[in-house]
Amino acid sequence: DVDLFEEVARIMGYDNISSSHGFSGSFSSFVKDEQSLDDNVRMQLKSIGFHEHYSNSLLSEEHTKHFKSGKPVRIKNPLSKEMEFMRNSILPGLIMAAVYNEKRQQKNFKLFEIGAVHNLSNKSYTNTKEKFHLGLVWHSQANLHWRNHGNRDIFNCKGEITQFLNSLGFDKIQFKICDIQGFHMSLKIFHDKTQLGFLGLLDDLLMNKYDVKSNLMICDISIMELRQIKKH
Repeated sequence: DVDLFEEVARIMGYDNISSSHGFSGSFSSFVKDEQSLDDNVRMQLKSIGFHEHYSNSLLSEEHTKHFKSGKPVRIKNPLSKEMEFMRNSILPGLIMAAVYNEKRQQKNFKLFEIGAVHNLSNKSYTNTKEKFHLGLVWHSQANLHWRNHGNRDIFNCKGEITQFLNSLGFDKIQFKICDIQGFHMSLKIFHDKTQLGFLGLLDDLLMNKYDVKSNLMICDISIMELRQIKKH
C-alpha cells in the first residue's frame, strides 16, 4: 500500500499536495489482528524454556502417513520426492528437528512451532483447507547428575501444558485418555467441551523410522480453536 501512495504522490507532484497539521481517518479501516494470539503463545513458551523451530512445509509421501491428519495435498511440480506434498501435520518437521539436535549431543531440550497445515477438501474453491497448528516436542534422556531432574513423563508435560494454557486465559483445561496412531499413550486436550489437541509419547515404530534414541513427548494444539475461544 505504501508503494502505491508514493507513486500517486510522485505523479501528482509533492509540491502540489497541501500540507496539514491534523490527521483524520476512519476507524473502520483498522482491522483486528487475528494472529495476535500467536505472539502471546511464542512469548509464554519461550519464557518456560522452549525454543522456536521453523520446518520445511513440504514433506515426502511417507511422512504424510505417520499421523492421522487428513489427506495431504500434492504439488504439481515437486523439486524432489522428499518435497512432494504440502504438510498435513506440524509434527514430522519437529521430530526431525529433535533428531538433528539429538545427534549433535543435545539433551532434554524443548521445541515448538506454529505453522499452517493443508488437507484436501471438496468444500473449498481450491480443493484445499488451511489450518494453523502449534506443535510441541519434549526431548527426554536420563541424566544421573545430582543437579538434573530425571526423565520427563506425560504427567510433567501435562502440567506444563495446563500452566501454559492458563497463562493465555484458557482456564477450563481437561485431559482424557485416548488411543492415537503413532503413540504409546496419549491424552486428548479439552477446553470445557472443545477439543484443542492431544499429548502423547511417540511409539517405538515411529522412533525407529525417525531414528530417535530418546523418548519424545509430542503435543499438537489447534491454533484455530484457540482463536475461536478467544473471540467468544
